[in-house]
Amino acid sequence: MAENIVEIHGLKKVYREGSVSTEALRGIDLSVARGEYLGVVGKSGAGKTTLLNMIAGLDSVTEGEITVDGRRVDKMNEVKKAVWRGRSVGFIFQSFQLLPGLSLLDNVMLPMDFCGKLSRNSSEKAAELLRMVGLIDHIHKIPSEISGGQQQRVAIARALANDPILLLADEPTGRLDTATSEVVFEIFEKVVAGGTTMIIVSHDHSLAERTRRIITLADGRIADE
Repeated sequence: MAENIVEIHGLKKVYREGSVSTEALRGIDLSVARGEYLGVVGKSGAGKTTLLNMIAGLDSVTEGEITVDGRRVDKMNEVKKAVWRGRSVGFIFQSFQLLPGLSLLDNVMLPMDFCGKLSRNSSEKAAELLRMVGLIDHIHKIPSEISGGQQQRVAIARALANDPILLLADEPTGRLDTATSEVVFEIFEKVVAGGTTMIIVSHDHSLAERTRRIITLADGRIADE
């Protein structure tokens, strides 16, 4: 039986604004095996993005435990989480979040710089990642000079820059057309085939069905698997 890379127990998240409290997650128990390709689906407001952000340590835990690769994410302070996330987790956002003034090559190298991993071979590694996503001929362009689909492929390359043990994607095809979405999912499948664990959040069941296991969130709980 495969070792679990993610273990979540009794996870709750409550957002408070003044006297108003909103329960985003209401007791999540979830295990993800090393090398697994997991899809998380559900309607808007179901808690999908909150769950992903908490696994990545981008949001604090109200109650419960999150362990990733043997480390208790919920016990880390913000500085430790930032360092751990940079070295261990790749995150792909729906909005790409590339730096507009940097070349595609420099955008991919940013995580290496952040984690102190820049070396004489960093540009070669970044170029190879851009080659993998089909953009080797555009490495010196800036994001505004390429399409949205191409920008998402750069974001994937950037997420892989530090060889993460866990790749998280939040609605990665939400702003892409069907043909470009297909290209992105083909890249994901290659990444998972290489041994990386991946969790992808999508409101689109047909896209999430490309994964190997699907869980459905509803009102902050796992409603189906």
